[in-house]
Amino acid sequence: MPKRDHRLESALGYLELGMVEDAEQELIALEPGRAGERDVLVLWLELWSATARWDKATEAARKLVQMEPDQADWPLRLAYATRRAYTLVEAEHILREAREKFPKESTIVYNLACYAC
Repeated sequence: MPKRDHRLESALGYLELGMVEDAEQELIALEPGRAGERDVLVLWLELWSATARWDKATEAARKLVQMEPDQADWPLRLAYATRRAYTLVEAEHILREAREKFPKESTIVYNLACYAC
């Protein structure tokens, strides 16, 4: 049985309850060497998105795209954060590349249509 990660579980629980400050404290308390772990990045992405820290959310999403290039959700999250932190043009570029890689992912096409409007 794998060891439970109480800090990550607590951070997730706090995020689900909308207690972002508490979630952030749990994530900050993690060992510094864990910052690049997938599950840690996912929680930071959620926290930074919930608190509209889009530049940081963009960084986390970019790392997740690199870690899991076959997951269509990460370019979607990267484009979402990029649109808010930077420009619609940059976000559209991300989605156009993602559409080539994930041609059957309807959410990408939908978001591109929204951007066009």
